[in-house]
This record gives sequence, C-alpha cells and structure tokens, in this order.
Amino acid sequence: MQLDDLYRRVIMDHYKNPRNRGKFEEGAVTIDLNNPTCGDRISLQLKVEDGIVQDAKYTGEGCSISMSSASMMTDAVKGKTVDEAAELASRFSSLMQGEAWNSTNTRILKPYPV
Repeated sequence: MQLDDLYRRVIMDHYKNPRNRGKFEEGAVTIDLNNPTCGDRISLQLKVEDGIVQDAKYTGEGCSISMSSASMMTDAVKGKTVDEAAELASRFSSLMQGEAWNSTNTRILKPYPV
C-alpha cells in the first residue's frame, strides 16, 4: 500500500466515522473557526482541568479533509497540556498552509502522535 493510499483511508475513516463529534452541554472552552475561502466552519470545545485537556468535541460543516482533521485533532489533544495542544494545532496549521516539510517539522511532530 502506498503512503498516499494510507492517508486517504485514514481521512475517509475519520470522515465516515467521526470521533468526538458533538457538543458539551456546559463547562467547556469553545473556539469557533471559520474559513471564509472555502466555507468550512468548526466549533471546537475543550474540557480542561488543571491545565490538561481532559476531553474534546467538535461540530461543524466542511469538506472531508477539514472534518477528518477536526476528528483527528480532538483525539490528539486529549491528555495534553493546554500549551502542548495549542502548539500541536499551530504546527499542524502551518504545515497545512504550505510550510515546507523538513527534518525540523518531523522532529517537532514526533512527541505529539496523531
């Protein structure tokens, strides 16, 4: 199996079987994200206790890649400190915006598996 095929399968799996989709009734930090270029909208909610992300959920509408990314990111931030979660989101966003893939990025992402 080619790496591209694996990526497609993972993206489609998270799109068809989203993890952490939904809303918390209360007690969560909410971040609303909107991409006016393509129309994707995501509302991310985090339950944080003592500086650690205990749980995460999202709702929204968008393409398969944005919805899959939200699903994967909510899995990845659980158990991380707020700073680690923010750094992971920032690195992911930079890579998605075309930042060159290099050994620095590879090394940076290793401590934060998704």
